[in-house]
Amino acid sequence: MEQLREILDIGDELNLYLVVNGLKPATMISLSSLNPSLNTRVTKSEELREKVRHVTLRVNFDVVDDLKKYLNGSEAKYKDWEQENISESWDSQGNKTMHQTCYDHMFYVSSNKKGLERLLSAKSDREIGLALGFPIESVEAYQKVINGERREGSYIPVSLARAKQAGIELPTWLAYICFVPENLDLVNGNVSLSSKQLAETYQNFVRENNPDLAKRVEQHFLDRKLPDSWEKRPDGGYSCCYKFQPSPDK
Repeated sequence: MEQLREILDIGDELNLYLVVNGLKPATMISLSSLNPSLNTRVTKSEELREKVRHVTLRVNFDVVDDLKKYLNGSEAKYKDWEQENISESWDSQGNKTMHQTCYDHMFYVSSNKKGLERLLSAKSDREIGLALGFPIESVEAYQKVINGERREGSYIPVSLARAKQAGIELPTWLAYICFVPENLDLVNGNVSLSSKQLAETYQNFVRENNPDLAKRVEQHFLDRKLPDSWEKRPDGGYSCCYKFQPSPDK
């Protein structure tokens, strides 16, 4: 997987490794033209038409070929396609100033044909979560408000920040979670057992069979910037605040 380090985020690299080795049923990978790590491998064109900047970004074909080459050398099954994403900007007077088109490349990957078909046919968040191998408790709780807290993206960083502020050492098995657990209250010891067991299974396998990947995954988790403060929204989610910290040499 050495060649993938340059084109995949560490989370995608981990999930792909787990799928290829049969521990995880499927994963979704987006090669985004806006990904900073792919900056030198993205083609950009720009022109001004009727005072509107038209910007086009496209992931280079060699990036796509690198991932295909790796997958074709494994027993994994996959489907890929180019994906067009459009965004626009306006000034304070309501005049359009920019039209940006991003051509990204999407991969659905599974350890077997049946798993790939299940992922491709999934429509709801529940179906997608189960196809990706998330614990049923996590899937059922997603976007629900439990004890006043919505189980969505902000739930994890706030839970981790609370634990860190309480002086609790963050367990490294959390580095192997790519879903929102039903419960992640480290301060009071209320952590979903199914999420913990699955993450520890992943961690033990990667540590034993790919220690370099395990080291990078866990270090990336430990280096993760957590919110310094947060405010609960009316819907039960959180708005997080991150303080800027200048580099030591400045």
